[in-house]
Amino acid sequence: MGLIRLYKTNTCIIFLILCLLCLLSLQTAIAGEEQYQQERQKAMSAFEILDKSGNYQEQLTMADLNSLPMGIKRTFGNVEYTVAVSRMRTGHSYAELTIYGRIKIPQGENKVLFFGAQGIKFSYDGDFHGDCKLMLLSDVDIPINGDRAELILHGGFDNATGQGVEKTFFTMDCSGFKELNIVADVVFPESLIRKVGDNGEPVSGEAGRVSAPFHTVVSDWNDILVSLSVPRFEITGLDGFIFDVKNAVFDFSDSRNEAGIQFPDGYENGYLVPGNTDLWRGVYIRELSVVLPPQFAIRESSQRISFAANNMLLDNNGVSGLFEADNILPIESGSAGGWRFSVDRFSMTLEASQIVGAGFAGYIGLPVSEVSELAYEAFISPDNEYLLKVQPAKDIAFDVWSARAEILANSYVKMEVIDGRFRPEALLNGSLSISAKQNEGGKSIAELESVKFTGLHLQTVAPYIEVQSMGYSGEMKLKNFPLSISKIELTAAGDEAKLAFDAKLSLVGDKVPITADTRLELVGAISESGGIQR
Repeated sequence: MGLIRLYKTNTCIIFLILCLLCLLSLQTAIAGEEQYQQERQKAMSAFEILDKSGNYQEQLTMADLNSLPMGIKRTFGNVEYTVAVSRMRTGHSYAELTIYGRIKIPQGENKVLFFGAQGIKFSYDGDFHGDCKLMLLSDVDIPINGDRAELILHGGFDNATGQGVEKTFFTMDCSGFKELNIVADVVFPESLIRKVGDNGEPVSGEAGRVSAPFHTVVSDWNDILVSLSVPRFEITGLDGFIFDVKNAVFDFSDSRNEAGIQFPDGYENGYLVPGNTDLWRGVYIRELSVVLPPQFAIRESSQRISFAANNMLLDNNGVSGLFEADNILPIESGSAGGWRFSVDRFSMTLEASQIVGAGFAGYIGLPVSEVSELAYEAFISPDNEYLLKVQPAKDIAFDVWSARAEILANSYVKMEVIDGRFRPEALLNGSLSISAKQNEGGKSIAELESVKFTGLHLQTVAPYIEVQSMGYSGEMKLKNFPLSISKIELTAAGDEAKLAFDAKLSLVGDKVPITADTRLELVGAISESGGIQR
């Protein structure tokens, strides 16, 4: 009983401690927000008075500090950088200044960034003691690329000291603004791209937003060009394809692009200012790997195939790029629901987040053959559906019945994706030439030159094989004697595929004719994967 009371007491204590920690965290957050709002209001008030008084100077000197607030204004491009000295406290060998900074940027409906610092030491000779850094007062979200992304500048105050956190800040001297130190993230909406987990699964919600951090120092807000670290992502609406970024650059510059940038064919004429590609802004991914969906995995494994690609754009139009590769999945390694399968060529063209061309080509082996394949071309629709076109074949082995087949042009193979696996299905029309043997490696006992079939249906789930109709025309021989057949049937049950027919043999003797009737059956074994073996 005492142990139970002790356990309950300890549980209550832990619960109370957790409640207190949550309360302290909440109070700290509220205090931080209040402090930010107070500092922002002080900065706004200082600039409001300064704008009305017009007390701007070219240089900061001790004489200028007799009338506060005073400021220095500089403009680079179309961006205005202003500092305002709002307060001074004199000391023995230097004065301590409170200075606020303001940057008016064109993004976010002319958003204003506020900076500040207290206790900045300024000598009576008219110079700063050490670097003068004005800290961004809080995190700031800036919509960029036509709201296709956000630029989140990190700033804020240390609630314990009341001083600015050295994240995003700008430095100044007696002439005003010098450089801007940026600590930020480029964040993309989930409607454009989303993060994927270690196993390739999409991450939903706020955690699924792709965020790319960076740090850089610039002297012009309109000339940011910096490398990014972008996590693996998939394009929303293009399920299963993973893009693994190797080399990316955030281009927020009006005067230059990344050296060697390549735009997709026709992109400059369709989407950029003619003759001035330097104005393009966005994320340029020079090197990446394209990981194909799970259905392209190596046979009997979960290892997905990938290939190297170049030149992807993420901008106000969406995602654009051309990604292609050759010989990425050999037929001995690929599996389409158990059928042998290769990818000899893959290509995908994205323009403004729309598939304008995507497909792959190679060979697919039918389950009735161990060695023969059909060449195919597959197309991926904008709805992410797979459309397959198979070339007819004049001569393909049907090993299951020691036969050769001619596949007509009106045959087709289609392929769906179900539960992350290819599910091919064939409907074939053509004719078989069968050489029936009594045993493996033995001599032929029957030759059927032209067994025509219509609607021979092959699939990877039971029933694995069916036929609409079969018939015979031409010459048939059994031991070199004429043979007539009837009642051709194709049946599948359990693990067997059986081709059976009635045969009538006529032997012409010296005095009387001799006839014999029999039924022949050619049997093949069906594996669980849908393959058929003799």
